[in-house]
Amino acid sequence: MTVATPTASAKARAGTDAKPRIDMISRTIAGVFAGYGMSALCAACLAVCLPGEKADAAQTGTLTAFLVYTAAIIWAYAAASHWRAWIGVAVPAALFGALFLAFR
Repeated sequence: MTVATPTASAKARAGTDAKPRIDMISRTIAGVFAGYGMSALCAACLAVCLPGEKADAAQTGTLTAFLVYTAAIIWAYAAASHWRAWIGVAVPAALFGALFLAFR
């Protein structure tokens, strides 16, 4: 029985695996952690911006935040690059934060 040993070209290619891993880690952080922050800002923004009773506005904001969080995670993996994933999460988060501060 023979055991296959990696060739020199296979060993050279093994060192290039860092870029896809960094890209995937960056997308995961953008979707999970930055997406959570964006959804929290969305919930807070809607809680102060929506008319009506405070309890109803807070509940609507919280329920909408679930949709925003899911969309942020999907966007992080669907974007063309991990930079676009970060921009696609950071820009709406900044807008939600600015609206929250403006209406607070």
